Amino acid sequence: MDACEVARLFVNKVVVPAEGKRRGNPGYGRVKALRVLVYSRLKGLENDTRITEHLKKHGWAARVLGLPAVPDRTAVGRWWRRYFSLPEQVFRGITDMLQLLAPTTHLVPDSTPLEDLYDMEAEWGYTREGRFKGFKLHSIVNQMGLPLKAR
Repeated sequence: MDACEVARLFVNKVVVPAEGKRRGNPGYGRVKALRVLVYSRLKGLENDTRITEHLKKHGWAARVLGLPAVPDRTAVGRWWRRYFSLPEQVFRGITDMLQLLAPTTHLVPDSTPLEDLYDMEAEWGYTREGRFKGFKLHSIVNQMGLPLKAR
C-alpha cells in the first residue's frame, strides 16, 4: 500500500479530533491538512517547500489525499505550526488500529539516520558508520515490520 493511500485510509474524521467552528475562509480543513502532514512524514519530506514540490510533481497524490489543488508552501508551514502535536496523536491512532489487525508478539527498535545536507535545522550526528548531517529516526516496529512508535 502506498503512503498516499495509507494517509487517506487512516486519517479521517474518526481519528482526527473535532475542531470547533471558526470564522473566515474554511480553507482545506483539518482532515486534509493532517493527511498532508502524515503523508509527508511517511515519505520523509521534512519541510514545507519539499512537500509542495513533491505534490506538484505528483499531482495524483494530491488528488488521492482529497486536495482540490496543491497548497501553497506558506499554508503547509501554518499547518505545521497549528497542528504540531496532532500528527503524533494520529500515528498513535494508526498504531492502535494496526494492533487490532496484527497483534504484536515482538518489538524491534531501530535508529535510522536520515541524511539531509540542505536543511537549516539539520545537525551533525554519529552512527557506527561515522559522522552524518541530518536527523535520526528512532522507531519501533512489530514482527511484521509495521511501525508502532517513532520519534
